[in-house]
Amino acid sequence: MNIKLFINTNEEMKHKATFSIEVVEGFYSGGWKLFEGSNGYFISSPSYKLKEPKEYNGKKQEYQDYNMLKRELRDKITELVVAEYEKQANSTVDEFPF
Repeated sequence: MNIKLFINTNEEMKHKATFSIEVVEGFYSGGWKLFEGSNGYFISSPSYKLKEPKEYNGKKQEYQDYNMLKRELRDKITELVVAEYEKQANSTVDEFPF
C-alpha cells in the first residue's frame, strides 16, 4: 500500500493532511483527509452530499462515504497515514526531493 500525503501547513487547523492511497498496482483512491481530534488522529473518506438526509443511529446523516471500510482496515490505514504524516512533518526542507 502506497500513500501520497499533502500536509496542510496551517498547524492551527484540525485538518492535518490530504492523501491518496494506491491499494494494489493501478488502483488508487484519492481525496482522503487526516484530522486531529480530541481523541487523536482519524481519517475521513471522500464523501458526497445526499439529496435527502437519512436517519442513522438517531442522527441525521447528510453525507455518505464513497468508501466503506471494515474497522480493521480503517485502523491500519490510519496507522500508516499517521506514521507518514509524522515522518514528513518532522523532516527538514533539505530532505524533500524537489
